[in-house]
Amino acid sequence: HTEKESLGFAYSYSSLNAWFIANISEKEEDRKAIAEKATKYSEEAVNISKQCENPYLTAISRWASVFSNLYFSDNLEVSLQHSKEMLEQSTLVSDNYLKGISYYLQAHVSDWSVPCEANPNKRKQVFEEILKYSDEGIKNLELVFQDALIADTYLFPVQTFSSMASDFALNLSEKLLYSKRAID
Repeated sequence: HTEKESLGFAYSYSSLNAWFIANISEKEEDRKAIAEKATKYSEEAVNISKQCENPYLTAISRWASVFSNLYFSDNLEVSLQHSKEMLEQSTLVSDNYLKGISYYLQAHVSDWSVPCEANPNKRKQVFEEILKYSDEGIKNLELVFQDALIADTYLFPVQTFSSMASDFALNLSEKLLYSKRAID
């Protein structure tokens, strides 16, 4: 790695760590201060990655950006775009771990967008995307034995099928079908 790439990785990992710490902080003022650092670090990481041609740096900086933008800025568009850019880069290097994370992130961001979608047809389309992203994420994460992340990823189909049962099922048999799929 060049010195610039090393700095980009440092900002990326610092952002991810700060995101985690902000989410478990008990004091609101601590959470806000750490969230600001996570956001600043992710922005620096993305900027540095644009100056380098390292697909790993690009992927990991986008991972940090997804979480910072989703949790601290409520910027769903940037989060989804960066999760897709992460997938592109991790596919270039055939890294199943990073591909699994990027699909997980796409499902995660899409899940956050569901309450914002008033159009039932578009909402159902988002549910279908969540199921697709979750399935791909699980497949890739299973290849690298990431059980904790796989468990997190399974939450999205459960929530999605449960929501589909309550929001889209037209009769009892459809409700039962979606409910059984959630349990499975």
